Amino acid sequence: GAARAVCVALLDAGAKVTIVNRTHDKARALVETLTHAGVAMPGTLDVADAEAIAGLKPAAIVNCTSAGMRGGAGEGASPLTREQIAALPESTAVIETVYKPLSTPLLQDARSAGLKAMDGLAMLVAQGVRQFEFWTGRAGSPALYERVAREAAT
Repeated sequence: GAARAVCVALLDAGAKVTIVNRTHDKARALVETLTHAGVAMPGTLDVADAEAIAGLKPAAIVNCTSAGMRGGAGEGASPLTREQIAALPESTAVIETVYKPLSTPLLQDARSAGLKAMDGLAMLVAQGVRQFEFWTGRAGSPALYERVAREAAT
């Protein structure tokens, strides 16, 4: 779900999106789903292997897996190796959708490599605000949601 949402938002903004998954068939299936959704998007969509990440010279990497999430099967893991992260251009931003913990192994390695890194709390808060507004018709409080989410994540 998060991967689809992130891809649609990036494609809608005109980005070149490359999906990387441990299972190439799953990445290809996501491309097929998005391609056949019938939504016109100005960006481009492709698939690559994880080994090719550095060569793509990405502006950003968005982790939409549960790797690193507390309590999950991939707790303490990172979807990329330290070597892969170190090989990225210094301008690459690493964005995490995981918000518990706020500092995942992926973000720790990205920061150690001098890359810009953002935890998943902002996305969680934005989702909460929009859902509250959708369900109640009233404006949500981003500051309140962020405080509560930050307390729960620590």
